[in-house]
This record gives sequence, structure tokens and C-alpha cells, in this order.
Amino acid sequence: MGTPAEPLLHELLTLLLQQAGAQFGALLRVQQSTLSSVATTPDTPVPQSIVTHVWRSGERMLLQDALAPHSFTADPALAASGARSVLALPIARQASVTGVLYLEHRGATGVFTPASVAVVEQLAAQAAISLEASRLYAELAEQQRTLETEVEANTGELKRSRHILQTMIDGMPAMISMKGLDGCYLLHNRHFAEQVGRAGESLIGYRADELFEPEQAARLTGRDDEVMRTGRIVRSEENMVTLGHSALVQIVKFPMLDASGAIDAIGTISMDVTELNSARIAAEAAAEAKSQFLANMSHEIRTPMNAILGMSHLALRSGLNAQQQNYVQKVEYSARSLLGLIDSILDFSKIEAGKLELECRAFNLCEVLDNLDSVIGLQAEEKKLELLFDIAPDVPTALVGDPMRLGQVLTNLCNNAIKFTERGEVVLRIDAVEPDGHDIYHATLRFSMRDTGVGMSAAERERLFKPFTQADPSTSRRYGGTGLGLAISWQIVRLMGGHIEVDSIPGSGSTFSFDARLGLQPATTGAASPNDAATSAQRLRGKRLLLVDDNATACGILMAMCDSAGGTAESARDAWDAMRAVTLAKDARRPFDLVVIDGRMPGMDGAECAQKLARGAHGERPVVLMCSPFARDGLMKRLAALQLVPAAVIAKPVMAGALFDACAHALGAPPRERARREAAPPAEAIQRASLQGAHVLLVEDNPINQELALELLREAGMVVAVAENGREAITLLEREAFDLVLMDCQMPVLDGYDATREIRRRPQWADLPIIAMTANALSGDQRKAQEAGMNDHIAKPIDVDLMFDVIARWLDTRRAAAAAASAAIEAAQTSATHAANTAANTAAVNAAATAARSTPVPTPTKAATPGLPEELPGIDMRIGLTSTAGNAKLYRRLLVKFRDSQAGVASAFRGAMANGDYATATRLIHDLRAIAGTLGAHVVEEHARVLEAACRDGESVEQIEVLTARVAEALTSVIAGLAALGS
Repeated sequence: MGTPAEPLLHELLTLLLQQAGAQFGALLRVQQSTLSSVATTPDTPVPQSIVTHVWRSGERMLLQDALAPHSFTADPALAASGARSVLALPIARQASVTGVLYLEHRGATGVFTPASVAVVEQLAAQAAISLEASRLYAELAEQQRTLETEVEANTGELKRSRHILQTMIDGMPAMISMKGLDGCYLLHNRHFAEQVGRAGESLIGYRADELFEPEQAARLTGRDDEVMRTGRIVRSEENMVTLGHSALVQIVKFPMLDASGAIDAIGTISMDVTELNSARIAAEAAAEAKSQFLANMSHEIRTPMNAILGMSHLALRSGLNAQQQNYVQKVEYSARSLLGLIDSILDFSKIEAGKLELECRAFNLCEVLDNLDSVIGLQAEEKKLELLFDIAPDVPTALVGDPMRLGQVLTNLCNNAIKFTERGEVVLRIDAVEPDGHDIYHATLRFSMRDTGVGMSAAERERLFKPFTQADPSTSRRYGGTGLGLAISWQIVRLMGGHIEVDSIPGSGSTFSFDARLGLQPATTGAASPNDAATSAQRLRGKRLLLVDDNATACGILMAMCDSAGGTAESARDAWDAMRAVTLAKDARRPFDLVVIDGRMPGMDGAECAQKLARGAHGERPVVLMCSPFARDGLMKRLAALQLVPAAVIAKPVMAGALFDACAHALGAPPRERARREAAPPAEAIQRASLQGAHVLLVEDNPINQELALELLREAGMVVAVAENGREAITLLEREAFDLVLMDCQMPVLDGYDATREIRRRPQWADLPIIAMTANALSGDQRKAQEAGMNDHIAKPIDVDLMFDVIARWLDTRRAAAAAASAAIEAAQTSATHAANTAANTAAVNAAATAARSTPVPTPTKAATPGLPEELPGIDMRIGLTSTAGNAKLYRRLLVKFRDSQAGVASAFRGAMANGDYATATRLIHDLRAIAGTLGAHVVEEHARVLEAACRDGESVEQIEVLTARVAEALTSVIAGLAALGS
């Protein structure tokens, strides 16, 4: 007959693996001055150097990253297993090391947290008893073999052995029992008797229904039957209730075999895991709290980002001069970069939770590349690097997938390439992978990002995709970064059906490559195809071009484009080489039709080269086109100084369509974009026409976001009413008929979720489209909105085109009658006035103030700021105008709102403090500080900041009153100055 010892050790090891979060492990026992394995998981080579060190030293060994260099790197077992996280603990009994517990995880680093190590160390103390029992079992087995021939004559020794067995199992921390096939207990330990409320009694001969409640006894007996029927180990968890005490127990039942291999008993090992389960629940609660924290932080950060990006969008459409346009564009680029950093942190959280998902929608690959150039081009230009796009002619551009995530991967790879490259080039090559011939609905594209940077060693490549790591510590200090970009990119590419490969040599650059499986748009959609610029390309057929660029790769890409269009191209590596080529071509009576010159070349630059060609220094005046990288201001000024007007200036990195269009236009064809507009009205115009007259309810408590949304919606011809919370929205719905509701989710009084639920409970609004418009961006937010009854979701910062697309999709085709529309406009104006009296959202105003201080704009004058005086007491108008992207009318409206809504803040603050409403008092002064900073009222802002800190720190009533008086004095001065603005 078998014994419970061996299954107990294996089950104990299994429990230790579960509690530590390990994949593999072993229990080793000290016996006769050696370590021998007594329980192990399959395929677990044990590193002898590590376990011997732990045994000899009696110290714990924890390797959070076993691949990093350490003293035991050379252990062959460690190398064979590929372990990433390793934990080895000494198992001591009465101050003596009796064994070693070895655990490992092969899939991730940092698996063994302080909490899990603490739990395992507690269990290790109990494991010492089990190992001692195991040793005694081994000794007992040896004794039984020795006494086998004497058993009949020496029954006393048999009794002694049974006593030893009982003593051992009584000393084990688990509940142990053994049943015969008739269901009667043959053996049990002390803990089992205590669990069933029979401490100190012998339960041999009892049955389960005599010790447990009927339902519980039936479950236990059923599992006994399963063991006898299948001959396998059966595991379960049971809430056992005895003597009024409930405990969660892990139960393992296993067959015990006789000498012939037949089952003749059922062994059971049970362990109370109530405390461990409580620890697990606490850990899950902590994870949920972390998720909620990230969701809230996402909302708070993305709300002001929405204002910055939205106001930048409006400013860029307001007719700025070239310098202002450049400033605002850079603000927008910087804001989007900050948003990208925020999204990286949130994306990593999604990855940890296994909730990163891809969208599936139609997009154009060229737009993804244009966005990539917008985000990365300035960085490449600042480092004087060539950023090049090399797209094979057969690559389809009308695709279906997730353009944002694809762009995210490309941006991460390109950003890293630029970061680690000091000179040379960064080249993105895109190829179409050979299709399998059966799938006509999908295409696999191969993206390769090559740079001429510092390169990497094999060891650096091994840890490249680990989160929060860079190539090495010195690189981290030099180049910075969170170390998240590549880890996130690796996950995104995996979801796209591919994986990232790295080819790199130290000092010789790196190439990152990945495949992405994407859908193909149907031909009937009219989306761009690989030959979308075919009409322009036909103009190049038979034409001779000279391509002048000091970068051989750039020349090669341009030549491939010309060849694909049927043109004949030659290259020149500098200006002198170009002028020689032009002269030779003329002498051979084969002059060039077009000369494409890079604007930035060493020695004689492109502008000077174009000037010499334009002056006909060599007897000819070819048609000249210029190529320029992201920052084109320098080239344009240089051309203006030389009084040159090239036929076209093509942005680098050069796209085939842009090259063909520019060349065709230089040869006399109308611009392709203009021809397309003449042929059919643009989709945006059709969409905006469908929005005209729509009656929309905007539910938004933040005045900045109200102002932005109102500008956008009214500009599109919609009639908009505003509610500041869900309760006001329901009141407005009861009074007026609306075509659609835009609902913020986090608001005072009644938030968007509860408001939507209440709206949906009323039959008359069952079909009313409600669209969430919120900064909540973590996974599950859209699902939460849908569960509340919302139809769709628009994320902040707002993508304007996407917002109008969503609104157009959900708007009811029926429009309100003219009288109803007129009433709605009046109601919208009333609501907007009321909304102005609400204090600004703190996070939004702070972000706007920060942007204002970091973005230079020209000092305002009367001519530049119509409707505003030359100066206002206590207000820096330069800062204020910056916060509204130079929109003087908008700035004036905000100043008037500030004057009318904030004049009584000091009195309201004092009243709230007197009534003990400290939360309202703090919020009032907090909001005053934020909006004052945005508008440039810095003295008010500073006094309000000090007062807010005093409230937060619990200063005395007397001190707070002194600070309140300062705020009131500064505010009164500002309000008095704003009286000049009128109504």
C-alpha cells in the first residue's frame, strides 16, 4: 500500500507554485550531506550552483532577471531552462537547513513580488515539517524493507512503525486521511480530527456522513467515487463549516495502490487556504483600484489636452500668418507628443490587463505616413538626418485595420531610430509580401525601419522588448525615454498577425522589421489604390529627369519612382555634378525636361544651384523643382532672397503621388487635387451639408470644452443647446426636441452614465441618439457607455473629422420645423450664458496656462486685437491671447465671462468657510486660480494659489482671512479694469 507522503510533497509543491506565481519548481531534501530532489515539476533542471549556495549559506536567492549577469550565469541547468525569474529559499527546522525550495518562471521577469515571497516563506516553514516527514517516510520505507522478513515475528516493531507514521502525519500542517473502499476511515491525523470538531478522538471506522453535513458529505463521497472510477487524482475547493467556523479548503484526493497495482484505499490531503484566498482577493482589489486610478488620471489629463488640441485646430483655420501658423502647429505637435506619452502608459496598463484591442476601419496608408512625418519630421530635421520613405510600387494603400495603432508602431520605431542616430539617414521601406493566391481580401505588408545609428550588441537585443528598459544605463541617461515604446509595439504587431525582428551590428545601425496583415478596401469604395496618381504619372512617360541629391538612398528612391512612371532619370550627387550633367545633356541634344534638386546639400546648396541654372549660366533654363524636409521656412527664405520661384517645392520624405503631381503641374497640368474638387464635391462638404440645422444638446460642465464644442458644432451649421450636468440635460429634453445628445461622462450633480440610464427609461427618448464625449480612454470605457445606453463614443482630445463622422452617422434625417429651430437657438444662447457662470475645470485651465507660458506669440496691438484695449490692469494679454491661439474675439468673450462670473468669488468663499463647507470653498478658489492663470491675471493667480495651499494644509482661520483679503484686493482691481470691455 502506498503512503500519503509522496503525494503530499507534490501537492505542497503545487501549492507553493500557485502562491508564488511560478511555473516550475522542485523540493530538495538534505540527506546524508547531499541534496536530493523529493518533488519536482516535469522538465525542471535544477541549477546545482544556486541550490547548493542556498543550502550552505542559509540565505534566500532571488533573481528578478535571471538573464542579467550574475554569479550563477554559467550554470548549465539555468541556461537550459531559459528561466527569467528565479527564487530559491532555505527550508530550516530547528535552526538547521533541512532542504531547499527552488521556483522559477520562464516567461517574465520580476514575477516574485515581496508579497508572494513573504507568503512562500511562511509556507516554507511548514514545508520543513513536510520534508522532515518525507525523510522519516524514507527511513520508514528502509526500515520496512529491512524488517520485511521479520514482520510476523516482530509485531511490536510493526506497531512502532505505525506509531511513527501516525506521529509524522500528525506533525504535518495539512489535514490527512485515508478511507477504505467501503467508505470507512482507516487513518487520519490530528488536524483532520480538529477540523471536523472531534479533537483528540479516533475517527477510524467512521464514515463521511457521520462527520459532515449531509450535502458536504455527499460531495466528498462523490469525489471518492470519481477517484475509484478513474484512478486519477481529483482536486477541488470546498467551503467547510464545522463548529460554526467556515474555512476555504483545497482538497486533493488520490488513489492508493496495493502490491498488485489495484486501488485499495483513497488518500486525502486538505489545506486551509482561507488567508491565502483573502490575500488574493486583496491583490485583485488593488489591481482594480489601480485600473480605476488610471481611468481617472486619463480623464483628468485628456480633458485639458482636448482644449489645447481643439483650440489649436480652430486657430489653424482662422487665417494666421506664416509665423503664427508655424507656432501653433508646433504647439499642436507637442501636445500630440504629450498625448502619445500618456497613451503609452495607458496602453501598457491595457497590455498588463490583456485588454489591448485593435480597431477595424478603412484608412489610407499615405495618411498614416503623412502623420508619421508630421510627428517625427521635425526631430529628423533638427538632427540634420535624412528621413526617407521607400514604398514599393505594388503596395496597396486603401486598407482596412487600425491606422492609429499602425502609426503608433511606426512612430515608436522611427522615433527610436532618430534618437540613436547622430548622422546619416532613417529609411522606412514598405513591401507587399507575396500573397498565398487564395485570400483576395487581405494583404500582408512588410515594414522595415533602417537607420545608420549606434547599433546594438546581441545582449542588448535580447532585452530590447522588456518594458521600462533601454539598451544600457548610459544610453538611458543620454537618450531618456520610458522604455515602453518597443514593448507596446511588440504587442501591437503580435495582434496584427506578425512579430518584430531586429538586425543590428554595433556601430553600423539597426533595422527593425515586422509584418502586418491588413484588409483591402473594395474597389467600389473609390479609395486610393497603388496607382492613385496614375494620371499625373502618365505625364512623366518619356520625360527626362535629373535628380540632384547628395544622399544616395534618396536618389535611388526617386529614380525608382520615375522608372515606375515610365520616365528616364539620371542622378547627380551635388550641385557641380548637376550643372555638368545639364551641360552634357544639352550638348547631346537630349536636355532634361525637369531637374529635381534637394534644398539642403553640402557645399553649394540646392537654392544656389537652382539660381545658376535659372540664370542660364550654361545656356539653358530647365524646369526646376525643389525638395525640402519638414522645416521648409529656411529654404523658402533662401529662395526669396535669391528671387527664385521654383515650379514646385516637394516635401521630404517624398511620396510618389506628391512627386508625380508636382512634376505634372510643372509640365503644365492643373493640380490633381483641384481637378478632383472640380469633378465632385469633397466628402467633407457632403458630410457638413448633412449636419446643417441639426438640433444638438451638448452636455458638458467644463466651460473651456463648452466653448470649443460650440465653435465646432455651430461652424458646421448645427443648432446647439448646452447643459452643465445630466440633470439639466433631462430638464432641457423635457422642454425641447433634439436630434442628438453629446454627453460628457464625468459631471457634478448627475453624471453622463446615470443621466443616460434615466433618459432611456422614458419611452419618448428610446431612439434618441446619445453619444459619449469623454476623456476616459482606457479599455472598457466604450463598453461602459454602451451598457448605460449610449449609442457611440467620441474620445477627447477630439478628432474633429471623426466627431463629425460619428454625429452624421447617428443624426436623425428628420429636421425640426423652422419654428422649433428658432426656439432651439434661443435656448442654446440662454444655456451658453448660464454655462459661463460655472467655474472652469481645473485640469483644463492649468494645461492651457502651461501652454500659454511656453508658446511665444507677438505682443498684441490694437490692430492685432480688435475689440480689446491696448492693456488691461493686472492682466498679461500676451499670455491670455496665447491660451486662445490668438483668437481675440474668443479671448474677449472669456474675459467678460471671467468678470461676470468671478467678481463675487471672495464673498462666496467666505460664506462657504463660515458654513463649514470646506470642499466648496476650496473648489471655488482652486477654479479662480486656474482660470486667472489662463487669462493672464497672474497676481490673482498667485494669491489664489497661496490661499488654496493654506486651505489644503489646514492653516488657521486668521491666516486664511488675511490671504482671502489679498485675493479679493487683486481680483477687485482686475474686475474693475475689465469693466471697460462692456457687455
